[in-house]
Amino acid sequence: MALTPIDETHALQIQAGTIGRKAGHAFEDRITECINSISFPVSFDDHSTKHVLVGEPGLVLLKYIAGVHGQNTIESAVALSTGALATSEEGKKWLEVNGVPVKRCKSDIILTVRFSGQAEDLTIGVSTKQCNNRTPTNAQLFFTTARGFASLLNSNDIYVSDEAVNSLRQFCGDTGFRPLDAPELHAERLCDPRRFFWEEIEENGRAEWEALFKTKQDEITRLLLQKAYLEDPFSPDVVLHKTKKADSC
Repeated sequence: MALTPIDETHALQIQAGTIGRKAGHAFEDRITECINSISFPVSFDDHSTKHVLVGEPGLVLLKYIAGVHGQNTIESAVALSTGALATSEEGKKWLEVNGVPVKRCKSDIILTVRFSGQAEDLTIGVSTKQCNNRTPTNAQLFFTTARGFASLLNSNDIYVSDEAVNSLRQFCGDTGFRPLDAPELHAERLCDPRRFFWEEIEENGRAEWEALFKTKQDEITRLLLQKAYLEDPFSPDVVLHKTKKADSC
């Protein structure tokens, strides 16, 4: 979404996005502060590999990571928040993690963990999502352009044709692909002229996307969760999704 508002509604959408990003960074900071304040080593009674958990987010995250790796005790852990790198907010635009410069990173938190009895640290990327509504909602995975999304798929061996890209650009409302760019064809259009509905986009391109989503949904979802940025030095290993508002965080 462009950051220059074209009307009052668009301005409110931009404002909501900014507020949401700041809330997201506060959630990352809470998790980071929790983990960095723990007196290690810390042990867990059981291996937790469940995917729906309740509790303090930082502790839940550590317990899940220990369970996935078949460990009961974490000797040490250090957390670093990187989420602000992915936004247009003011401030430093890079940092260094374990000697690696980071400018863009899909992981919002990078954990350096050492399990009991192991000599080397393990670096784990964590992508965080949060919702502050009282009832659970879906988390936004990835925000991009039609061409950017197609490039992500093509660079990961999921072929997308130029025809399909143009169809998606119709659906996304890219300049030159909107109903309002061809007013003679849509003079009597009663609905929003800034984009086409899915059913209206070019038929062959629509069919290609529908076939891709039917046959490659697992691969596409993994890419959106994990490989959204090209040359990401710390792509996420774990997704932590806070599904609804909690009184304590």
